[in-house]
This record gives sequence, C-alpha cells and structure tokens, in this order.
Amino acid sequence: TVYEFFERLVSEGGSATRDLDALLATRPWICADDEHYHPHARVVAKYVPHLFGNRRGYWTEGARRYPALCEHFDIPRQVDSEQVVTFLNELAADVQGREDESPFETEPGLRRMLLNCYVELGERDAAVAPSLPIVLCTERGGDSPGRLRLMPAATRTLFRSDRPTLEALFEQAG
Repeated sequence: TVYEFFERLVSEGGSATRDLDALLATRPWICADDEHYHPHARVVAKYVPHLFGNRRGYWTEGARRYPALCEHFDIPRQVDSEQVVTFLNELAADVQGREDESPFETEPGLRRMLLNCYVELGERDAAVAPSLPIVLCTERGGDSPGRLRLMPAATRTLFRSDRPTLEALFEQAG
C-alpha cells in the first residue's frame, strides 16, 4: 500500500523524506478508522471521540502497522494536555467566526466533548490562556436566554455559580 511505501521512505530518511513532508504538509492523506481522510496534524493514534468527536481522525490500526510514519509525522499514540489545548485553540478560532450560528446546534456532542476536555486538563494541572473563548456557559437574560455559548474566562460579565438561587437573582437584575 501507499502507507507501506511511506513507512519505508521515512525509515530510510534522506532528502525524499523532506519532499514527502512538503507534499503532505496540509493535505488530508490519512484514511482514519472511520474511512475519512484527515491531515496528519488532526489524527490521533488512539480512539478518543469523547474528547475530539469527529474533529479528529483516529488511526489505531495505522499506528500499529506504521510506527515510523506515526513518529515522523508526530501522530500521538496517547493524548496529552498539549493536544487538548491545541484542540481547544482550534475550536475557539472556529467558534469566534460564527456568532450568529451556535456550534452546539450543528454539533450536539460538542458540549460533552468540552466537559471531557476540561476534565483532562484538570487532571493534568494544565491551563489555557484566560483570553481563549472555551468556557461553556448558558446565557441568562438578554436576547437569547438559555443559549449555550463559549466565552473567555477573563470576560467581566461572566458569572460563575453553582447556586440556582443566585443565578435567578442575577437574571432578574438584568
């Protein structure tokens, strides 16, 4: 297969490897477990849809069969906080340009994925920039009460509460 050829090529190294890097840099060339093609930067060698949903390709069989290819293209075998932060940065960039359309309506699993990413980061004591709009919140009052949104942690109008009574008082205040 073409992957066997690529595996042999990266194992041998040399100038052909640089050509391969340039050729495949941003192209969707990995046929993941779901039989969709993804660029290698968006592929993980472990099946973790609870974190990334369909925003990543999962190449579990490829990782087993082509270890040199995975190593050469930095396809991670395990998920670490760096990959979660990268994913959240990509998500924030995607969501920022879609103010009029809620990503939660077009991608129902997004809420659960975010919560799982928060857990991953919390367990590893990792942090993201407070200016990154990845805090999942529910809008209270305003034009769209109840709408899920992503906000930066540094937003001054973001109130954190685990007390429904307090939330109700803020909502009544406008």
